[in-house]
Amino acid sequence: MPHEFSSLLGNIAPVLKTSNPDKTSFGAIDGETPVTALQPADNHWVPVAHISQELSQLHAPLAHAGLGVTVLGIVAVTTFQTEHVVEMTQGQSTEAGGYSILFDGMRPATGPNYTEDRGHFSIRRGGAEVADVWSAKRLYTARQMPTTEAGILTFGLSELYVSQLAERG
Repeated sequence: MPHEFSSLLGNIAPVLKTSNPDKTSFGAIDGETPVTALQPADNHWVPVAHISQELSQLHAPLAHAGLGVTVLGIVAVTTFQTEHVVEMTQGQSTEAGGYSILFDGMRPATGPNYTEDRGHFSIRRGGAEVADVWSAKRLYTARQMPTTEAGILTFGLSELYVSQLAERG
C-alpha cells in the first residue's frame, strides 16, 4: 500500500483479499462495514472513501452557484422595478411601468369581521382598459387592528401592485 494513503486509512486491520482481483478490503472501521480500495491498471490504490469524498465536495460549488443565481435575481428585480408614491383624488391618473392607473374612487364595505374602505383603480395600456383592481384599508373590529389589502395584477413576468397609504393625521 503506498504511503500517501496510510494516513487516510488510519489504523485499520490488515489487507484482506476479495474474490474480485481489482478490489482489496482493508478491514472494517466499525467492525461490520469493510473499507474497500480499487486498484487501477497502474497499480495505485485509490480508497473508495476518497472517491466518495471528492464527489461530496460538489456541494460547495453547487451552493455557490445557487447563491449567484439568487444575487442575479435580486439585482434584476431591483434594476427593473419602478415605484411611484402618489396621492390621488377621484378621477386622477398616473403612469407606472407603461400602464396608466386611473383612480375611480372609494367605496365603504363590510366583511364578516371587518369594515373597509375599498379603492377602485382602472388599469389602461395604450388607451385601452386591460384590467381593474381593488385595494382596501381594513379594520378588523374585534381587535381594532388595521391592515392594508394590496391590489395585485400579473402581466406575464411582471406584476402591478396598487396599495393605499395610511391617512395623514
